[in-house]
Amino acid sequence: MKVNRILIGLVIVLLLIAIITFISVSYYMFHLNKDSWGSVSDWVSTGCNIVMAGAAVYAACKVPEWMNQKRYDSVHSIINDLIYTSMVDIANKDFHLMVKLTHFTSDLQSCLNEDRTALNSLDENFDYLQTIFFEFTNLSYSIVGKFNSVKRYNYSLSTHSENIIGKIKLRSDMHRQYYSDIYGLKTEVAMYIHADKDSKKPLAEKLINISKKLSDNHMKLYNQINELIKSNKPIDDFIIKNT
Repeated sequence: MKVNRILIGLVIVLLLIAIITFISVSYYMFHLNKDSWGSVSDWVSTGCNIVMAGAAVYAACKVPEWMNQKRYDSVHSIINDLIYTSMVDIANKDFHLMVKLTHFTSDLQSCLNEDRTALNSLDENFDYLQTIFFEFTNLSYSIVGKFNSVKRYNYSLSTHSENIIGKIKLRSDMHRQYYSDIYGLKTEVAMYIHADKDSKKPLAEKLINISKKLSDNHMKLYNQINELIKSNKPIDDFIIKNT
């Protein structure tokens, strides 16, 4: 916006200079030298100043149009990058995270059954799960922020964009809940490894329940984003120009 104000200011200054120069030359020709129509160079100079004034007026009239086009181009670029780059990235990260959550739940079940191999690699596997979870979370925040950034260009988000944001936020909240539950279960499993079967049963049921939820939601966001990209909607479907 600062660049826009500078451009408008320069056009106004140019217009004022052209007008002042034209008035000065006209005054000199018609008042100080009434007996002469002026030399050819005077007329050429006057003509040039008229052209300059006209160009300045034209440029001033075109500034709003140029600014609107510049804003639209910026918003178009943001949305295009979001739909066809960032959404693909988050679909892949979502799929990767869901797979890892499922595998880690299985690891916890194996640990509960006193599988030493699974137990020895549990912390390492959880660190990897944590890395993927934070990558997904950070990308989710970034995408939502980029969608909302179009509002700085005098545009609003359409229903399509709001629906996408809603799905990403819902998925992010779901992953956060799974991560929190699994983190708690990881601590419990370590405490119940050598307990009797009856003591382990509630914990085992929790793990089975989470595994079922993960399975039911396994490809949900991934499929939704694939459908969005296949639909190939025009960019204008995702934004609304403010009046």
